[in-house]
Amino acid sequence: MREILPHTDVLFVGHDELHIVTEEVEPLSAARELLRHGPTEVVVKRGKDGACAAADGDLFEVAGMNVAVMDVIGAGDSFVAGYLGARAHGLPIPERLRWATTCAACTVGTRGDWEGLPHLSELDGRMETDKTVR
Repeated sequence: MREILPHTDVLFVGHDELHIVTEEVEPLSAARELLRHGPTEVVVKRGKDGACAAADGDLFEVAGMNVAVMDVIGAGDSFVAGYLGARAHGLPIPERLRWATTCAACTVGTRGDWEGLPHLSELDGRMETDKTVR
């Protein structure tokens, strides 16, 4: 896995997967360390604890959302979709992390792997923790 880091633009890694790409286990430190190996952005998914990212020497963090978990299938994919969607809209990293954690929270709050994903027009309203579930 470490061999492809120099060819990676955005690296998404779960906190439980950090050992695959680095010996650093603390998420913010690991993200900063991984930047030195090629990626321009490193995003660490921390489940219910939110997420963090490193880019251009800066570190960013967002807390997780309080949501009743119904089904975890698709949460990671939803997180990445939210992050990349925000990136495609030219949003800064803190907002990308907010979109990502909101999409993941909406997914785990419903049954199925995509059924809970918010539409773009719903996203801002869903960032409120009591509105993540349809």
